[in-house]
Amino acid sequence: MWAPQADSDPIVVATIADAIELVFGLLEMPMRDGALMLLDARRRLVGVILDPPSEVDCLTAWAQSSEGVNEFCQTILVVVEDRIADGPPTEQETAVFEAMSRQALAHNVLMLDMILANPDKVRSMAFATDPNCVWTEPFEE
Repeated sequence: MWAPQADSDPIVVATIADAIELVFGLLEMPMRDGALMLLDARRRLVGVILDPPSEVDCLTAWAQSSEGVNEFCQTILVVVEDRIADGPPTEQETAVFEAMSRQALAHNVLMLDMILANPDKVRSMAFATDPNCVWTEPFEE
């Protein structure tokens, strides 16, 4: 679990470009399978969980109950994929994204995106499944 220093400038994820920049930064860390980025209501990064356990049934509930995790109400899930195909996402990718989004909402958390990533390519599932996704809405800090 990583959390920003209390006296540091906030890291705000206002746009998809901000999110992708963070994803590429995470890929330079010892991240193997993925990460869960935790954000507050103003989209300030309050924590990152690298390589959360795959056996967890509900990632949001697990993060909420984990010791040392700051309060959050929005997330971005990063999934490391060796190969990300061109074109639209697969039915399975879409189904996983939608299920994870519903699961987060059931715990009063908004999953802004699920980003599939490798060092060469990223795919925003929010953009891929909804042209009017949260990233297209104006954001004010």
